[in-house]
Amino acid sequence: MPCMLLKRLNPGSLLSVNLTICSTRAIIILFGISLLSFLWTGLYYQEQNERQLAIASAFKDTANFARAFEEHTLRTIKSIDQTVLFLKYQYEQEGRSIDIPQYIKEGRLTSQPFVLLSVIDEQGDLAVSDQVRFLPSSLEDCENFKVHQTADSGQLFISKPVLGHASGKWSLQMTRRINKPDGSFGGVAFISIDPGYFTKFYKQVNLGKDSTITLVGRDGIVRARDSGGFSAIGQDMSNSTLMEQLAVSTAGNYFSTSSIDKVKRLHSYRALSDYPFVVSVGISEEEVFRDVNKRLSSYYRIAGISSVVISIFVVILLIITGRQKRTENALKQIRDNLELEVVRRTQELFTANQELTQRNYELTAALETIENAQKRLAQQEKLAGIGQLAAGVAHEINNPLGFVTSNIETLEQYFSAFGSVIPQYRELISILPAIDDAAVAAKLKQIAWHEKDKDLDYILNDFSELFKDTIEGLDRMNKIVKGMRRFSHINQQVAEPYDLNEGLESTLLVAQNEIRYYASVEKRLGKLPVIEAVGSEINQVLLNLIVNAAQAIRDKHTTGLGAITVSTWHDEVFAYCSVQDDGAGIAPENLNNIFNPFFTTKPVGQGSGMGLSISYDIIANHHKGEILVESGQGTGTIFIVKLPMKYGGV
Repeated sequence: MPCMLLKRLNPGSLLSVNLTICSTRAIIILFGISLLSFLWTGLYYQEQNERQLAIASAFKDTANFARAFEEHTLRTIKSIDQTVLFLKYQYEQEGRSIDIPQYIKEGRLTSQPFVLLSVIDEQGDLAVSDQVRFLPSSLEDCENFKVHQTADSGQLFISKPVLGHASGKWSLQMTRRINKPDGSFGGVAFISIDPGYFTKFYKQVNLGKDSTITLVGRDGIVRARDSGGFSAIGQDMSNSTLMEQLAVSTAGNYFSTSSIDKVKRLHSYRALSDYPFVVSVGISEEEVFRDVNKRLSSYYRIAGISSVVISIFVVILLIITGRQKRTENALKQIRDNLELEVVRRTQELFTANQELTQRNYELTAALETIENAQKRLAQQEKLAGIGQLAAGVAHEINNPLGFVTSNIETLEQYFSAFGSVIPQYRELISILPAIDDAAVAAKLKQIAWHEKDKDLDYILNDFSELFKDTIEGLDRMNKIVKGMRRFSHINQQVAEPYDLNEGLESTLLVAQNEIRYYASVEKRLGKLPVIEAVGSEINQVLLNLIVNAAQAIRDKHTTGLGAITVSTWHDEVFAYCSVQDDGAGIAPENLNNIFNPFFTTKPVGQGSGMGLSISYDIIANHHKGEILVESGQGTGTIFIVKLPMKYGGV
């Protein structure tokens, strides 16, 4: 309206001036609106982008942890199943004479994480258990008994969580059917597990406030759960989002609000391949967006201040353009005001920069926390590698121990035979002074019959072989124990004189059970000087490379044995060791990723992807050496470890 009045009252130059003023005002207003739109639109897209990045990062982290917890759960259940099978076979062979507490005392069984190890006979009565004070009871109405009584599935049965009437504690029960020689039902091998064993492992990883790690069956029943001390064991999740997602895919991620504690979380889950369980790792939405919300709060504060500044600037310009007369003092005052505004804005930007610097410091601290968690997982992987091969070492010891035991039993029978013949000789000696030829002849005939009946000639001839086999078996066990002792120094953390050839020999001995069915080993060991190294760490690297070589040969699916060649040599500065196989090889697209943490091409349950990552860290970072690899897909792989003579390359 003011512009229209100016047009009517002021023809000529006045009209032209006022039109210019109106146009300038319109431009200033549009410019201000454009600036504000650009500022807030950019902030909106920045917020969306940072939230998407935070979600992607959280999905990646939870997926990695879900894979690690899946591996732990698989190893735990398979270990428990081995114990159940041991009880099953012992009871099928020995019946009620088996002594479970004695097995635990001898180290043939472990009592952790078991609450109860027992056998239920075909009537449903508790036959034997690890209870030192045996308490008979009837379990014929138990689900674990009935499921095996009707049919033999040949599989491990895992129950829903059971709350003990007396103890008030939860337990998981894992059972296998026992068969009689004719195949009929003979009872149930029974192990009760403390679910807390899983949550103790889960608590080693801190994912933030209200995070949750859950082991749930495909039936929807929670077996183990850790979320700030709230376990929810036995909770029914059959109608949860997790079960809906599981029906679509065996692994994935999603957002949902928990039916247990009503917290909204981002979840990653993985279904176990061999057992009806799912591992789910969840991070609360508040934790996922915590850092983002802090940054966005700063952004909105800065944007608000900037909006005020822009609005003030536009208003000032509109006021300036609306005035007809200006003096030099007014222009100077406006200029001074603008300079002060620039100083204030500069100070605000400086303050905002300091806040951004602080956020960057907090992000760095968070990354350090994640790296520390990864280091803890790496240490657990080392211990898991040693434990994985313990069964192989036990197998190697059991073979010579078996025939040593058999020889001792045979020697006992032989001496029993001598015990029945020698009294005959003594009786002959006692009657010789009587010089009764008929009595002597009769006694000699009787003695000759006893010698033939006890087969003393064969016993005398077999003595030397028995002692030879026994001595050989004891020597083999002695070598295995010495090799294991040299190989496994878990707590060694300082560099000591180290014989690389001796370490390689010890590692090959420990890994023999992993190798023997897939490959023959050719050793080309050069004469090496003693170097400085953390021996247990180098042995761990050699073990990873040798076991990987055997598995690569196994994966090639060829008939007969493959070949593993181990070689050592040195120059003036470095000692070298190579492990070469003729296995499946590594695909070219995977070659650059094999040393990355959690990278693996193996099926779920057969590898965590930490072995080569740990090996690289030991050689490159701890010992300042190198680990090199060459591979041809289908033709084999060679790894070369390059170690400085002095620890750390100094």
